[in-house]
Amino acid sequence: MVQPSHSLTIGVLALQGSFAEHVEILRSLSLPPGASVIGVRTPSELERCRALIIPGGESTTMSLVAQRGGMLEPLKRFVEDARHSRGKAVYGTCAGMILLAKEVIGAKEGYEGLQGVDCRIVRNQYGRQVLANPTFRQVESFAHPLEISSLASSSIPYNAIFIRAPVIHSLIPPHDASSPQVEVLVRVPRSVLPSPTKAAIAVGGASELGPDADVVMLRQGDILMTSFHPELTPDTRIHDWWCRTMVFKE
Repeated sequence: MVQPSHSLTIGVLALQGSFAEHVEILRSLSLPPGASVIGVRTPSELERCRALIIPGGESTTMSLVAQRGGMLEPLKRFVEDARHSRGKAVYGTCAGMILLAKEVIGAKEGYEGLQGVDCRIVRNQYGRQVLANPTFRQVESFAHPLEISSLASSSIPYNAIFIRAPVIHSLIPPHDASSPQVEVLVRVPRSVLPSPTKAAIAVGGASELGPDADVVMLRQGDILMTSFHPELTPDTRIHDWWCRTMVFKE
């Protein structure tokens, strides 16, 4: 049942990245009557929202644009409310996952994240997106079927698409006693993960995969994070599950 709220609006952060695809998927879902979906670029647009998706893209660019536009502090407050399940929900994919992590290995100068989820993420574990030296090319993408028990028709694998995906290094203890625990939702076989390369290490990646590198989907409070791109597949089950369980609490 949808809880009373001043807003049934879901926002998609539209500063950079694949925001249009998320908007399209959300608008295709059977949302509660009165619910709407908007792109979010300003603090006033964020204030209208009950929930927010932070899409894939380039995390440093998103951070810098948010800082220049006066969005960073409002986003931090929004994320903190979602972390403690105070009427907000957030979903970060790929670059959004980086922005939500408490610690980032390989962060660029000027980057400032949202400090939402108690995990350490390696930004450049696969290498940087574009480098002049061809030997430093990043593993571009791969797909892997996931078994996600919480989804509708869970017996049907979810074909997850990873594109220049961040890699979780490790989960870290909550920074305060009131914070909920991180819940790991999906792991992949470590055999599908790339070994750290000289290219990745040269641009700030870790020299070894961390103990939780196989985690690709997790939640803390009403924050969901995935290292893959659900907006690039016709399978809308993850968006639907997030809306039902975290946004509208059905």
